[in-house]
Amino acid sequence: MIPRISRIISIRRKKNQWIWIVNTTYGDVTFWMDHLHENVSEINECCFIVTDREGRRYEIPDIGTLDPHSRSEWNKVK
Repeated sequence: MIPRISRIISIRRKKNQWIWIVNTTYGDVTFWMDHLHENVSEINECCFIVTDREGRRYEIPDIGTLDPHSRSEWNKVK
């Protein structure tokens, strides 16, 4: 099962790494990724799979249903 991201608390860049803090169906998670655009895969225009540097995957089932703060954070990666 892939955890679903229900809220994006923050997405920030620190040198060559991206740090994500999110709420998922399995609780709060902080994860890192090295290459942002190589690790965010579009399934369709609103659904995405995000893969951290350890190979764990997270699903964002519908960007449009996220709260305004989460969508604002998401716009940092577009």
